[in-house]
Amino acid sequence: MALNFPASPTVGQLYPVPPLGGVPQYIWDGARWKAASAANTLPEAPIDDKLYARENADWERIARMTVGTMAPLDPALYDVWVDTN
Repeated sequence: MALNFPASPTVGQLYPVPPLGGVPQYIWDGARWKAASAANTLPEAPIDDKLYARENADWERIARMTVGTMAPLDPALYDVWVDTN
């Protein structure tokens, strides 16, 4: 079966979607289509010196990360707290 890959894919785009039985699924890495596997279907987070976390299969920027035994007193949207207790 011949596949008709998209002409203008985005980085991390999978093809075919939905997966077809007996047909490998591929992921666009920005330069080429490569075979996708469970280990490489998630695109890397942006590389821009900011913090990111996964939400709904996408990357969301984290405003602030706190590590400690007490939650921050002034949490904001997209803050992350890691409880070390």
